[in-house]
Amino acid sequence: MGTIIQQLEQERDALAARIRAVEAALAALGGAVEPTHASGRRTMSAAERQAVSERMKKSWAKRKRQMGATKK
Repeated sequence: MGTIIQQLEQERDALAARIRAVEAALAALGGAVEPTHASGRRTMSAAERQAVSERMKKSWAKRKRQMGATKK
């Protein structure tokens, strides 16, 4: 099993090197390339977080109303 893990790690490293090379090529051609995040997650602006918060509060309130109606 150790050899499989080593092979996968080597493949990951090779792919990461290829990605860096492509990003460098794009940058050389004038394209603005942002580095990728290690976790692959993108960040949310404060406005996006607020919008999600409002949507979830409405969703929870609706569910709470529905649960109250079914329990009676």
